[in-house]
Amino acid sequence: MTVGMMLAVAAMDDLTIRSAEGRLAAVLLRLCGARLPELGGPAQTVIDVTQSELAQMTNLSRSAVGALLEAYQQRGLVRRSYGRLEITGLDEIVRILEPAFDPS
Repeated sequence: MTVGMMLAVAAMDDLTIRSAEGRLAAVLLRLCGARLPELGGPAQTVIDVTQSELAQMTNLSRSAVGALLEAYQQRGLVRRSYGRLEITGLDEIVRILEPAFDPS
């Protein structure tokens, strides 16, 4: 499977996550390169993305994304600036995503 195909499948997979928090975590991990470790390379800690773009990618409202990002920032997982996010708690964001794929 090509890299483009893998990313497309991951994007579709992200949208099947019911939890808004899990869906945002999945998209952030995909954008920083940590969602598909088989692609290799280190995860980027800085992502140039707006809240509106994240809202579109997660199929959430901009206000819901803003509230989740605020909560992530309060927990020390991200640092926000205009049009940019710095991922400061990558391992914790991975842990947020794990229950989203639990079959129970």
